[in-house]
Amino acid sequence: RQVRKKTRQLNRRDAALMENEKKFRSIFENLQDVYFNTTVEGKIKTISPSIQALSGYTPEELSGRNVTRAYQDPSRRDAMLLSLEKDGQVRDYEIQLKKKGGQPYWVSINADLYAGPDGAPAGITGTIRDITERKKAQAQLQKKQERFSEMARLLPCAIVEADLDLNITYTNQTGLAMFGYSQQDLDSGINGRDVIHPDDLGLIESLVEQHMDGKSTPPTEFRMRTKDGDPMSVLLNSTGILNEGLTVGFRASLMDLSE
Repeated sequence: RQVRKKTRQLNRRDAALMENEKKFRSIFENLQDVYFNTTVEGKIKTISPSIQALSGYTPEELSGRNVTRAYQDPSRRDAMLLSLEKDGQVRDYEIQLKKKGGQPYWVSINADLYAGPDGAPAGITGTIRDITERKKAQAQLQKKQERFSEMARLLPCAIVEADLDLNITYTNQTGLAMFGYSQQDLDSGINGRDVIHPDDLGLIESLVEQHMDGKSTPPTEFRMRTKDGDPMSVLLNSTGILNEGLTVGFRASLMDLSE
């Protein structure tokens, strides 16, 4: 009787282990990200089937091979290893790999360095996520920013951005030259109240309030002052800067009417 009881217990345990293994295998085989386990030297011990959709390699083609063959620049793995040795982990580590056909693509790696029984580093386990589209979007945004900066530099009028407290966060070179300020002055901090004529400050504050209410404002003529205190009449065209539907500042063009 005791033997039968023990056998049933073992059978239940084995069935539970098999069920857990099936669940793990299902999760492993359906991962969208790529799971990997390598030696410290880079020999691939385990890699999930999702690697094929990402790189064109099957797990069988990579198993037992050195991971450096998948790097666009193998020296970048050395840099990642230094981070792993220092911190024991890396998070959202961006690196460029190459597909089976040689095409480069960008990934983000989360990895942990684990130790063996003797306490020495034994391997690396982690996940790989394709971020190629994210990198393309970042590159496109960078191009747009460069295009905006170039256009702003060429405009004959001042382009200014400020927050709701009238702290100037950006102006083009024309704006700096128009008011006699340097880039160093801008970096140190310039508030609009320093360049707006005191008698017209209320007018500008009312425009800011209208932008905060989501209203558009007409072209407005008002007086400003240069860094040296010289008066200047300008024509203002402005619009609110929105972040998630909320006005967080405003963007404006200023045309000098004094000449």
